[in-house]
Amino acid sequence: MGRRVRIGVSRLSGLVHRPGCRGVLLGWVLLVGLAPAAPADVGTLTALQTDAVEAEADTQRRIDHLHDETRQLADDYLAAERELQQLRAYREQLGKMAGVQQRQIAALEEQLGRLGTTETVLLPMLTEMVDTLRRFVELDLPFQLAERRGRVAELADLLDDPEVGLAEKYRRIMNAYLEEAKYGSSLATYRDRLRLDGRERDVELLRVGRIALIYRTPDDQAYGAWDTSSGGWQTLPAEHYSALREAYRVADKQMAPQLLRLPLP
Repeated sequence: MGRRVRIGVSRLSGLVHRPGCRGVLLGWVLLVGLAPAAPADVGTLTALQTDAVEAEADTQRRIDHLHDETRQLADDYLAAERELQQLRAYREQLGKMAGVQQRQIAALEEQLGRLGTTETVLLPMLTEMVDTLRRFVELDLPFQLAERRGRVAELADLLDDPEVGLAEKYRRIMNAYLEEAKYGSSLATYRDRLRLDGRERDVELLRVGRIALIYRTPDDQAYGAWDTSSGGWQTLPAEHYSALREAYRVADKQMAPQLLRLPLP
C-alpha cells in the first residue's frame, strides 16, 4: 500500500506547484492511501498469522512437555530420596540387631563354656541321687513297691538318655523326691496281693505316713502289720480291730480326721 502511495506522488509531483491543483492532489492521495489491499496480501497475512499461531501452539506443547518431564523427574527424585532414607534407617536397625545378636552369641558361648564344668559336676550328683532313692525305697515300708520301683527305673533310664537335657533330668529327679516326701504326711488305702502263711491273698492295705503299714483281709476277719525289725508281716490281735476299722474309714474319707490309736509292731 505504501508503494502505491509513493508511485502516485511521483506521477503527480509535477502538479504540486500548479495553482488550483493542491486540493485535488491531496484528495487523490488520500483515496489512494485508503485503497483496500490485494487478495494476495490478505492471504499472506493470514498464512503468517496461522504460522504464528501454530508456532505458538507448538512452543506451548514443548513447554507443557518439559513441565511434565520436570515434574516427573522431581517426583522420581523425591521417591528415590524417601527410599534412600528408608534404606539408611533399615541399615541402622540391622546394625543394632547385629550388635544385640553378637552380645547374645557371646553370652551363649560363655554359658556353653560353663555348661561343660556344670555337667561334669552335676551329672554324677544326679546319678548318686537316683541310687540313694533306690536304696531308700528298698529300705522303706514295702508300700506301692511296683509304682515306686518303676519310678526309680525310669529315672535311671533318663540319666542315660542323651536326648534329655541336664535341666530336665534334674527336674524329674526332684519331682520323684517330692512324691516320696508326700508319703510321709498322708493317710491312704489301696489293694494289693500279699504272701501270708505261705499263700497269696488279696488284702486292703492302710498306709499311715511312714509309721505303719497295715493290712486286712476282704472278709474283715484278719488284720496284720509290717514288722520292720523282722522284715515280715505280723498278725495283730482282735482287740485292735475296732480302732483299725476307724482308721480305714478315716483314710477312705468316710469319717472326719481324728486322733487314732494304732498298734505298732
